[in-house]
Amino acid sequence: MQGTLFEEWYQSRLAALRQEAGYEDHGIKYPVAVGALTELAYRLFRSADYRTQIADPGFDRLAKQDNPECGIKAESGTDEFIYRSLRKGAGIYRLSANVYPSSQLIRYLDKLMNDHDSILQYKVTNAAESATLVDPVTVYLSREPSPQLLRQAREAIAPHVRKGKDVNAMSGHKITDGLFLDTNPTPDMCRSLLTEAGNIDPRFGDAIRRKMQSQNGLLSAGQFQSIEKLIADCRAFRP
Repeated sequence: MQGTLFEEWYQSRLAALRQEAGYEDHGIKYPVAVGALTELAYRLFRSADYRTQIADPGFDRLAKQDNPECGIKAESGTDEFIYRSLRKGAGIYRLSANVYPSSQLIRYLDKLMNDHDSILQYKVTNAAESATLVDPVTVYLSREPSPQLLRQAREAIAPHVRKGKDVNAMSGHKITDGLFLDTNPTPDMCRSLLTEAGNIDPRFGDAIRRKMQSQNGLLSAGQFQSIEKLIADCRAFRP
């Protein structure tokens, strides 16, 4: 599918996603580029509505502070995300949590990371942005988590799990309500997806290539799965 047919699919799909998102609800801008479609699909893949959540005023401040006692470094990856890191390495597995932002949760997660050398880092979303995301906490691991780690993770998030229809709207294997285990896409998987999109239309491939280039040649699990859905939708499109 290339040329006019691809453009028809793109415009049709972008219009549908715009309607699903709602500009005011999600604050998403719509530049006229295929990258807008892939970004919007990703945002909706992770979207939720917890705007009535009670904010912990100390959450963002604590999340941005180093924890020298454990050797944990805090780093703002974007305006949206804050990374708390202890070890270097490739994150092969990931735990995603649908939780309220809480200072107590930061302390629990710091301890969990300090106690288990398979945890490299974890990512939290700032309190304001977390209200529109289904997975405001992601823990990255170098290997499959042990039963003990999973038990402690369940205990850590239990008081903070959000309720409602989106509580389990995450990808991967459900550990408990609000907690899912998944694997990160490998470089080979990302390159294969890039090739598949480029075969549909070079503009589709270019949009994904630019995203990968800004992320050390990789895609996140959410980005990968949302693009997979777009490719399937594109292949099934009939004007």
